[in-house]
Amino acid sequence: MSATPQTKAALINALRLEREALEQILQRLPAELLAEVMAQSAIWTARAVTLLFQAGRSTNVQLPRCSAEADAREVAAQRERPLAHLQADFRAAHAQLLKRLEAWGDEAALFNPRRFPSLRGQALADYIWSWVGVRDAECRARLEKLVQP
Repeated sequence: MSATPQTKAALINALRLEREALEQILQRLPAELLAEVMAQSAIWTARAVTLLFQAGRSTNVQLPRCSAEADAREVAAQRERPLAHLQADFRAAHAQLLKRLEAWGDEAALFNPRRFPSLRGQALADYIWSWVGVRDAECRARLEKLVQP
């Protein structure tokens, strides 16, 4: 896993760059793969938005209860939706994440691993980066292997 960027500006920039790189690969995917990638990414980005929203209101944030099985069910349910709706959610969730990060006032709290006890010694920025930036990068790397000529 790549290291979490250490300033708010660097985090926002890195998230933007990873998403732009992922979107470049997505343009070359068939619809069935596109739907799954966008659904999965939108789900994890929405979780990061929710976590950031909670953190803005309280130090008692709740991590989502996730499992591979639950994630697979959620993605499968999303795949049934029209591709245009999945694309809209994919982009809207990321835009909302960047908007919330840009508006975040206490940069030190974002990177302080002790600020939110329920995050078990990790900084809020670490969760956001691993759930969105790292996932986007890992997904892009897997997809690049599939779409190479």
